[in-house]
Amino acid sequence: MSSRIIPITRALCSASRLSSRVASCLPHVHRQYSPQIAPFTTSFPQYSSLTQASETLDVKPAEDKLDDEVDKLFKYVEIEVRGHDPAVLRSYKWYALETARHLDIKVAKTWEPKKVHKRLTTLKSAFAKKKYLVQYEARTYFQVMQFQHLTGSTADTFLEYVQRNLPEGVAMKVTKTQIEQPPEYVKPPVQIEDHSVNQ
Repeated sequence: MSSRIIPITRALCSASRLSSRVASCLPHVHRQYSPQIAPFTTSFPQYSSLTQASETLDVKPAEDKLDDEVDKLFKYVEIEVRGHDPAVLRSYKWYALETARHLDIKVAKTWEPKKVHKRLTTLKSAFAKKKYLVQYEARTYFQVMQFQHLTGSTADTFLEYVQRNLPEGVAMKVTKTQIEQPPEYVKPPVQIEDHSVNQ
């Protein structure tokens, strides 16, 4: 909700030709953070009524996250990138491994699977003779990186950082292997101790 307040006030402040009745026509804004709006409204007194009206609204405190919520644990996070230029993939692999090193993420292994060639042989034109053939070829190269022992928050941060800087024309596939506790019906039963005395 607070991210919508700033663009509205910026738009109102930038439009200097608006009259003071615009502020009275706007719906009341439910404001969560008062320090963000105050600098905009103090420079333009005609919009101070908007701030005063929003201060009178009841502001509910944001719900805190539960302390008993457990972070996810991943045994492996595997990133596979594929593209048509092997130099771009090698450069991106270096970038991803350097990012992991700065975030203290353990790299299990990296490898390069066999490239895939697809060839398509067609005629040059629809009505050409058979001897006028053209052959099209598409090569797909791969790079695979496997990272080990990540928490959920670290994995999210790392993947967001790596995916934002993905080069153009490169596809990415992420596979996560999560560690979970076994359910109750899989756990071994509790052993009942026999308190009888053998004599």
